Amino acid sequence: MDANGASTGNGTGALGTVSGVQVTLGTAQMVAGADITCTFTNTRNGISGAVFNDGGAPSGSTNTGTPNDGLQNGSEAGVGGITVNLTNCSGTIYASTTTDGNGAFGLSIPTAQIGQTVCVQPVLAANTLATGANAAGTVLPDGSATSVGGVGYTYTRASQQASFTAPASGTVTLNFGQVPVSTLTPTAGRQQSRPGLRALHPHTFTAGTGGALKVQLGTATATPSTVTGWSEAAYLDANCTGALDLSAQQLGASTTLTVVQGQQLCFLVHEQVPATAPEGSSNAVPVTATLTFTNAAPGLSASFAATDTTTVSNSALQLTKEVRNVTQGVTTFGPNNQAKSGEVLEYRIKYANTALSPINSLVISDTTPGYTTFVQAKTETTPTSLTACTKVTPVNAGTSSTPAVPVGCDVAQTAGGIGPITWTFTGTLSSGGEGAVLFQVKVD
Repeated sequence: MDANGASTGNGTGALGTVSGVQVTLGTAQMVAGADITCTFTNTRNGISGAVFNDGGAPSGSTNTGTPNDGLQNGSEAGVGGITVNLTNCSGTIYASTTTDGNGAFGLSIPTAQIGQTVCVQPVLAANTLATGANAAGTVLPDGSATSVGGVGYTYTRASQQASFTAPASGTVTLNFGQVPVSTLTPTAGRQQSRPGLRALHPHTFTAGTGGALKVQLGTATATPSTVTGWSEAAYLDANCTGALDLSAQQLGASTTLTVVQGQQLCFLVHEQVPATAPEGSSNAVPVTATLTFTNAAPGLSASFAATDTTTVSNSALQLTKEVRNVTQGVTTFGPNNQAKSGEVLEYRIKYANTALSPINSLVISDTTPGYTTFVQAKTETTPTSLTACTKVTPVNAGTSSTPAVPVGCDVAQTAGGIGPITWTFTGTLSSGGEGAVLFQVKVD
C-alpha cells in the first residue's frame, strides 16, 4: 500500500477473530474507493431463554394456559427483572444477566468452560415457587437426564437449575417456569361468643396457581380441657360475605375445590360454643389448606396453616368487612370488588358490641390480601368510650430482634410492605357501641 492509502497489488484472503466472532476477508483488488465484502461467521456458543409465570394465566374462571407444566403457553407472561446466572453448579458464577420485560435473557458461555458441566439458574423472586423447565420446548423432568438437540440436560426443581455440558458451538435454549406462593389469611383467627351461641371465623385462600384445594380442620384444643361440647365445621363462603348461608357447602376431608391462578376462595370455620362453657374458656382449632398443583410432574403441593380460637365471653363483638375500589372512584363499600394491577382497594372493618356488658381492651387485626402491598391504615369512626387508638402495620411491624413500635391510628405512614395490620384501642366499647377502621392496599 503506497503513501496515499491505495493498494498496489492483489489482497489475499485473511482470517481474524474479534471477541469470539470469526471474520473472513475474501480475495479482492484493493484500490482506493473499492467496496470490500466481509463475511462474519459467529462460532461463539451461547444461551437464550425466558423465565415465565407458569400458573395458567386465567381469564375469568378459565385457564388460558396449562398451569405447572413447565411450558409457556396460553397467555402466561414472562417475568422481568429476574437474575439468571451461569455457574459451575456449586456456587461459582461465570456469567450473569437479568430478564427483560418479557422475561427473556441471554448468556455467553466463556471459552474456558467449553466441555465442562455448567448450570443455568434463575434466582427465584421472593414468595415464588419453581414449577418446571424446558429445553427448546421439550419439558425437562425433575432429576432425570434428558437429551435435546444432542445436549444432555438435568433439571432440578428444588434449586431451579438445569445442568449440561457446555457445547463448543450453537445456542442452548432453556426456559424456566415459576408461580407466586399461595396465601391463607388470616393465619390467626380470634372471635368471642357467649355460651350456647356460635362464632364464625372467615378465611381467604388466594391461589398462586391452578390446582385442587382441600380445607381440613385438625384436632381442637379446649382450655380448660374439662370443658366439653365444642363442635366446629368449615363451610364455603361463595360470595365472601363473612356470613354463613344456610345452603353453604360444607367442606369435609374429602371435598376438593378447583381453583385457578389469582382466585380468592373464601370459607368460614363455624364454632359452636357449649351452653355450659364458663367465661374465659376457649377452643383452638387448627385449619389447613392444601393446594395440589395441577399437571405438576412429579407431583407438587403446598400447605398453609391457621389457628382459629374462640373465647367465651358475655361480651360479644361483631365484625363486618367490606371493600371498594378507590382508583375506579367507587364510593360505596360492598362484600367484594374487582381490581387491576396498580389499582388501590380500601377495606372497611366495622365493629359492634352486641352484648349487654362492655368490651375492654378492643384489638382488631387483619392482614394485607395476597398480591397486594400496604398503602395506609386509619380509623373511620370511633365511639367516645374508646379513648385512644394505636396501630401496627407492615411499615412499623418490627423484626424478630426488634419489637414493633405502635403509632397513633391516624398517623400518616410511608406505603410499602405486606403482613398484619392491628388497631389497639384503650377504654371500653359500651353495649351497642360501634365504629370502623380502614386500610388501603395497592394491587401488585
